[in-house]
Amino acid sequence: MLDRVHPICLHCDEPIRPGDPWDTTADGQPWHMECLMRLAIGSVAHIERRCGCYVPGATDNDPPGMTRRQAARAAVDAYRHATFGAVLNTDRACPDCGSKEFHPGPWGGTARNVKCAGCGAKFWFCPPFQPKRIDNSDEVYDLTRVERL
Repeated sequence: MLDRVHPICLHCDEPIRPGDPWDTTADGQPWHMECLMRLAIGSVAHIERRCGCYVPGATDNDPPGMTRRQAARAAVDAYRHATFGAVLNTDRACPDCGSKEFHPGPWGGTARNVKCAGCGAKFWFCPPFQPKRIDNSDEVYDLTRVERL
C-alpha cells in the first residue's frame, strides 16, 4: 500500500519528502521527478556520450560514489547543460535570456509556438519532445498576452 505521507521512490528507495517534486506512474508507483527523468534521459555518461551506446566497450554509467537519487540529479543537471530544450522543458524558461514569460502563438493539441517576451526568441514547444527554434512571422503571436509555460 502506498504511504501518502512519505511514499518511497521506486527508483532510489528514498522517501519522498514534503516539497520534493514527485509523481506516480500509471500503475500508481511513486517517483521523484528527477528519478523519473533519469529513466528517460539516461546516465550522465549517456548524456555526455561516454557510455557503451556511443563508445564500444565503455563501462561508464552513473558517477561513482553517488546514491541513485544523487546520480539522477546529476543526470538532470547534465541534461540541462547539454540541450537548450531541457531549459524549456524542465525550467519553463527561455534558454537565451532566462525569462519565464512568453507570447502565445499558433497551437494544436499539446504543441504550440511561443515567443519569449524578454528577448524575442521563438520556439516550437511540446513537452516531452525536444523544442525547436523557429523563425516565423511576428504577426502570428499575440503580443498583448503574456503567459508562463
